Amino acid sequence: IKLPLILMPGDSMVVKLTFDRSEPGSVHDTLRIISRCGDITLPLEGIVLEKEEPCLMVSDLDFGMLAPDQARTLSLDICNVGTRSVSFIDGQGGNSALWEDERFSIGVDDLDRLRGTSLGPGECVSINVTFRPDGTTGEFKTTSRFFASTRSCRDTSIWRASVMTSSVDREGSASSLILSIAPNPSNDRLGIRFNPMIDVARGEGVLHLIDVSGGEHLIEFLEGPDPHGATIDASRLPSGLYYLLLRTENGVDRRRVVILR
Repeated sequence: IKLPLILMPGDSMVVKLTFDRSEPGSVHDTLRIISRCGDITLPLEGIVLEKEEPCLMVSDLDFGMLAPDQARTLSLDICNVGTRSVSFIDGQGGNSALWEDERFSIGVDDLDRLRGTSLGPGECVSINVTFRPDGTTGEFKTTSRFFASTRSCRDTSIWRASVMTSSVDREGSASSLILSIAPNPSNDRLGIRFNPMIDVARGEGVLHLIDVSGGEHLIEFLEGPDPHGATIDASRLPSGLYYLLLRTENGVDRRRVVILR
């Protein structure tokens, strides 16, 4: 990969990994992707079976940052990476999947289809999982277990979602993470003043710039970030309404930003 790599709105990146191991057992690692708008750490797992057997492998889901009134649906892949067939069975409550947080859901049609599915070696099935906020904000996480004819490998999936604060433009509030943005509207640069309790330069907070359709834009710093603030280059942004988010361990703060050309 030629660096730096810039992804424009709507672009995607595919990273292909090779797992090469001959001895039976499992290997765990992480893939870390570093960007100006935050680091992403993805868990990696490879398994070599000791004998011919089914092996269920379920991926995780990260729904990202959502507004309090914004739902999101993602596709979940469930695969049989073993050498024998896997069939799904009824678990607790008569469903083939079980999780605790009711903000996450799987449609009835997908649950019925999963219950009648049998996966041969190398086959996968995809179902839709939806996260719907209930009015509360913060970080949400649940683990779903899938009931099948085998428990070999990984039959659980971790789902995560973040709901940002519903308060917007509370500039000057003592509890604000972003104290001010100026000029706003702007056509070239945005000066941001942070709460002095948050040191973004030391990684205590991560900035995100989101347009009204939910797309995330690359943040280019002209100055900072430092404990007092930062200056962002907005000269390449199309005219429109955006949201600048500061995400910390204590919550997420959001501000409206208007770009005018």
